Amino acid sequence: MTRTRTLTLVVALTFAIPTILVVLWQIALAVPFRAADGPVEWLDTALLSLLALGCIAIASFWRDARRSMWWTAAAGFAMVAVLSLGDLLPGVLPSIDNDDYPMLGGWAVAAVILLVARRAAVLNREIRLVAGIGFCLHSIVLAFDLVDTAVLPHVPAIADQLVAAHEIAELSYLAAYCFAATMLAGRVILRAFAQPESARLAGIGVPAWIESRLGTVFRGVTARKLRIAAEDRRWTAWQKQNPGRSFADYYATQITKTLRQGQPHRTLGTTAYSLDAMIAGKGEWSADMFKKRGLGKFERIRDWHLQADERVIDYGCGSLRVGQHLIRYLDPGKYTGIDVTDVFYNDGLKMLAKLDPGLVESKSPRFGVIGDVLIERLALEPPDVVLSVAVVMHVPPQELALYFARVLRLVG
Repeated sequence: MTRTRTLTLVVALTFAIPTILVVLWQIALAVPFRAADGPVEWLDTALLSLLALGCIAIASFWRDARRSMWWTAAAGFAMVAVLSLGDLLPGVLPSIDNDDYPMLGGWAVAAVILLVARRAAVLNREIRLVAGIGFCLHSIVLAFDLVDTAVLPHVPAIADQLVAAHEIAELSYLAAYCFAATMLAGRVILRAFAQPESARLAGIGVPAWIESRLGTVFRGVTARKLRIAAEDRRWTAWQKQNPGRSFADYYATQITKTLRQGQPHRTLGTTAYSLDAMIAGKGEWSADMFKKRGLGKFERIRDWHLQADERVIDYGCGSLRVGQHLIRYLDPGKYTGIDVTDVFYNDGLKMLAKLDPGLVESKSPRFGVIGDVLIERLALEPPDVVLSVAVVMHVPPQELALYFARVLRLVG
């Protein structure tokens, strides 16, 4: 389970557990299905209020056109929460329980929200499932509301049971909506803080008033240490499930999963990383932008008197951010890129084939997955230059000796 999903579930359960307890308590009140002991109105109000708060949290962090939808939904749920107290305060507020039009309007609003939000990148399978269950229950309750006056007089023997079941279903769909809203709110908030760049591409961002107060905390030394400690715990747990495999395997697995989810990475993958590239290229790099990646680092390497006829091994070539420039500069067959997984450099080759057709065929670069067999084979013909750009920072202390040993073995 990914870090974001784990934290999202923790946040959601913080809100969901009290909600579930309330629903269970209400079911207990309704058994043995006597209308006189049915659900009390303030529980509906509590769930509607929680739903409104969840929508407010989502709207506060949303940045694209759907933001107004969430603010509208929050206002609507808050208004219905107030009006749901009409039966408790008959002389102050009108009751909506005896009017089908507000019920039909609420169902239509829920349908619109689900339809518009279904394409949101932050909606995962669990949120869609819970919201879908809630909408199915909501539809059943609406159908009962529309026909109850015509049906109940004809079934007096089970009328009380039907009314009690209706109340339980109403609380259940409100609870499902609350659970989905709190899960989504938690996911949106955590992504806005933990993955600010990709969050902005998905239309999510930390409100300015929160950023001004908490931004420095999340970027501070203490927060960095906490993130490192959390990563260490995840690595330890993964290692227990995959004995004998290295941190490089863990890193490759986690990053590959992130890339396959379409999330941008600063140096890897085919998805544009910057907001400008996202807007201009619809999530993909343009030829001009891709060719600018890693250009500064390549120019520094070239200025170290790198010759076009020298054989170069790029240790940790990634998605060819720097490697693309080396391939263009070096003579055919002189570039070799290696990394911990072929996913990284295959993404780079796809980008080169798309944005610079014919380059790979004309330059004939070679590639391979880092391992003892590959290192031994490459060491038989020591290259002129071994490069490792922005790699050592990802190597844990316990594997630094292996990393440098392999680099030195290539140097010969």
